Amino acid sequence: MKRIFKTAFCSLLCIAIILSVLTFSVSAAGTVLAFSKSSLTVGESLTVTVTVNSDFEMYGLGYSINYDSSVLQYDSGNAEGGAGSLKVIESPTGEKRVSYSYKFTALKAGSSAISVIDCRAEKLGANGAEPVVINGASAKVTVKDVALSANANLKSLSVSTGKLSPAFSASRKSYTVTVNNDVTQCKIYATAADKDAKVDVPDNNKALEIGVNTRTVTVTAPDGTQKVYTIKITRKEKVEENSSENDTSSEENSSEDVTSEDPETSEKDPLATNIDGADFTVIEDIAEIKLFNGFTAQKIEFNGVEIDVAVDADKNYTIYYLTSAQGGEPAPYTYEKATDTFTKLQYLSQIENTYIFAEIPEDLTVGENYYKTSATINGFSVDCYASNNSSLSDFYYIYCYADGRFGMYRYDNRENVMQRYPEFNLVQISDTPVKDVADKDTFLSRFASLSTNARAVVICLALIAAGAIALIVLLILKFARSKADIDGDYDDDDDFDSFSLIVNSSSNTDEEAETEETDE
Repeated sequence: MKRIFKTAFCSLLCIAIILSVLTFSVSAAGTVLAFSKSSLTVGESLTVTVTVNSDFEMYGLGYSINYDSSVLQYDSGNAEGGAGSLKVIESPTGEKRVSYSYKFTALKAGSSAISVIDCRAEKLGANGAEPVVINGASAKVTVKDVALSANANLKSLSVSTGKLSPAFSASRKSYTVTVNNDVTQCKIYATAADKDAKVDVPDNNKALEIGVNTRTVTVTAPDGTQKVYTIKITRKEKVEENSSENDTSSEENSSEDVTSEDPETSEKDPLATNIDGADFTVIEDIAEIKLFNGFTAQKIEFNGVEIDVAVDADKNYTIYYLTSAQGGEPAPYTYEKATDTFTKLQYLSQIENTYIFAEIPEDLTVGENYYKTSATINGFSVDCYASNNSSLSDFYYIYCYADGRFGMYRYDNRENVMQRYPEFNLVQISDTPVKDVADKDTFLSRFASLSTNARAVVICLALIAAGAIALIVLLILKFARSKADIDGDYDDDDDFDSFSLIVNSSSNTDEEAETEETDE
């Protein structure tokens, strides 16, 4: 019995020690990389910031930074080494979150992965400093040659006689002009947006014929990119002069031409639209716009005009690009033909990836450990989900379209970083009625919402409690058997004989009592 007691006690002690080590060595810590810019040209500087997050106070920290030394050159920062590998040793003073920056210079065109590996932090434990492994991180930066400008836009466009219709816009390539019969020449004046671009108007000095005359303006950017603007000039037919009445009519018409606009001139621009009271123009040519990964330019007809749109391979999205009348960069929109309305696309661009915020399919939903909420990301109010676990309050879970597929992504609200999160499983909506909230608030649901460390602590306490109960039972059996062993020769290894001894002793005692009663 003593051997059983010692074995059980030692086993429980070992389990408790192992679980304690596991409990306090597992860390939800992680490393985040941030770049001052994800794409740069040769000769430009790059600042790389490494942020280490932990769930304990750090008093020592070390990691390595790997990079492509043929693309980047390490300039400064608290690191040793070079030639593609840096060694960092830091001494935090009890912080749970620390950041360090390193400067590089772009050497040549290419791409370089920058990785943080072998990251270890030290915390104070019962036996002094204890090392804890922290997850690393990796991201890619792209370096380009000093490129020539690809800007083939016009800054201004006008004519010597008449009026452009519609009004000039750099993204609009087609125009019309109407002039009177007596106008035999219409000069075109064009200025390139890039001072180094070339502008060519081949037929600028050609006489106008009665009817439609087509003129082109070709803009050649410094890198060779070309853009052609087309102007159709209509010279009116000659008016017959049969009588003084006609002469008067002709003069009146001439006067009207001077004082009023031609109906074609006042025609509405088919590419103009109004969104929430603001004027926008649909861009006709998107050749100079960098499209999202997985999207290509396709031509479609919009209000009778052939324009470019961006479409993904599976045609989940058709993206129009619009410019505001107040100026600014072109912005992506989706278009609903049935209601003739444009809606600004909600997305987040991060390094080379773009995440389009989407809605979860109607037949799927999230697990019961998450609740629906909203967050402001990239200036958009986005419907998303958050965890019931308060230790994950900095994270939002969003259904996105990225890199040609839909999936769940996790957004770090503190670091402004989006990451693919395949561990987040969407569940099929069943026809079974949802239980009341009170029914869901069970021990298992609460246990599932705990962090990894908390779960380990609960398991450890449960095992210790079970072991304590087992020890109490063994002590009771030991006490009972010791009392039953009258001669003191009880064999700890012979459980069956011990049990027989107790039964026989009890029987003999009963027989003696009956004999005494008979004698009396």
